[in-house]
Amino acid sequence: MTITQSDWTAAGWDAHLGRSIGGSVALQQSGCYGAIAAAGGCRVVRYSIWRNGRLIGAAQVLQRRGLAWLGRGPVWQAGLSPAVKRTGLRSLARALFPLPLIATAAHCDDPPSGVPLVTQRAHAMWDLGPCTADLQARLYPKWRNAMLRALRSDLVLTQEDDPAWLVGAEAAQRKARGYSGLPSAFVEAWASEGGGRLALALRDAQGQPHAGMVFLCHGDTASYHLGWRDPRRPTSGVHAALLWQSALWLRAGGMAWLDLGGVDSTQTPGLMRFKLGTGAGVHTLGATTWVFPAFSRLRPDKATRMCDSAQ
Repeated sequence: MTITQSDWTAAGWDAHLGRSIGGSVALQQSGCYGAIAAAGGCRVVRYSIWRNGRLIGAAQVLQRRGLAWLGRGPVWQAGLSPAVKRTGLRSLARALFPLPLIATAAHCDDPPSGVPLVTQRAHAMWDLGPCTADLQARLYPKWRNAMLRALRSDLVLTQEDDPAWLVGAEAAQRKARGYSGLPSAFVEAWASEGGGRLALALRDAQGQPHAGMVFLCHGDTASYHLGWRDPRRPTSGVHAALLWQSALWLRAGGMAWLDLGGVDSTQTPGLMRFKLGTGAGVHTLGATTWVFPAFSRLRPDKATRMCDSAQ
């Protein structure tokens, strides 16, 4: 395997992935994500992975505080065997040595290449490819009925060119409910770096917002970023109606996939049911691992003892 480093700009990196790799690319591997991380103090390095003169993968790696982090990558060519992927990832770790590489694989089928640190997580991925009638037919009946009731109300869908109010409202909601997320400034930074975004709200006849959502677009995929609902307003079906109309809007804009974020049947079963009510499928990520460099001959038990001694 050969690993090469390139000085791609954020836009050039996205074009490289689309032209040379293809397929869906996770938010963490997008050029805008890397540009925002660089502005926040990370060193961002972009690599190409070659085998016998053929480009087989690409990886955007963030370096900070003596660690290298690879989020939902590398982005691989289709049809590669697990053995080839494992060798490619370990070759990347060798190129980064002596920095330890911590990687979360984009898919559970990607082979483990070191010491597991965090177990697998799952995301809800909504395929926006089918026609509108087929998309609606795939909605769970209770989800669809709640959505249709809300659509028959007097609420009007509006595109929010300046979603600062929505970002601020969601930050207050986040604080009140005690959940975490990316910093509020991330949405504006994303737009400043040239990333596509969609912010939609449902407003009543007086122009007052009842709910809103923000999506970030990267390649042919959009990621749900944040959502807000006015707790003083009726809630039945409002988020379902907003998410449905957002999906149609994104699909019309060329998005093939909508990443609805993490699902967890134990911690947030209600949220999981809502996301899967769209007909989205469960996409399981790989475990987060400390990747052994290709030249490493460490046994896993010895490497685990090294991790313990470093803590």
